[in-house]
Amino acid sequence: MAEDETVGAHHRVALIAVAVLMLALVVSLPIGLGSTLERLLRPTTGPVFLVATPAAPSPFEYADIRVALIGLDESAGFITLRVSGYYTCQPPCAGSDRIVFASLDQTEDEADRIPRSTAVVLSPTAPEVGQTLQLPVRGHALRYPFDPR
Repeated sequence: MAEDETVGAHHRVALIAVAVLMLALVVSLPIGLGSTLERLLRPTTGPVFLVATPAAPSPFEYADIRVALIGLDESAGFITLRVSGYYTCQPPCAGSDRIVFASLDQTEDEADRIPRSTAVVLSPTAPEVGQTLQLPVRGHALRYPFDPR
């Protein structure tokens, strides 16, 4: 009889352990589902920044250029930006304009010679602007915003 009671005690302990594990899973399920749904339903781009917007209407020139952060690859060290908008320039237009995007790094190595800037050309013959840019970035994501570089 004592042996049956000991086996029964092991079964009870296992049942309690399984019940506690199931309770922990049921409690954490809404947290996991909420995080997954937030990832699926939120916008895929970051905030959109206005680069060139008209302060006052001009009869000769109009620019509405916006930049959105669409990707950050910490391991490769690149940020991906999408530049979009419209640019029109009526005669007496001087020609095309350029917007230069630059990545600033104060600790540039001699071996690390990747281009630090790229330009978007605003042409009066092509009013729609749509371009994807990649710029180098440095730092450690775990130390943000206290990264000394």
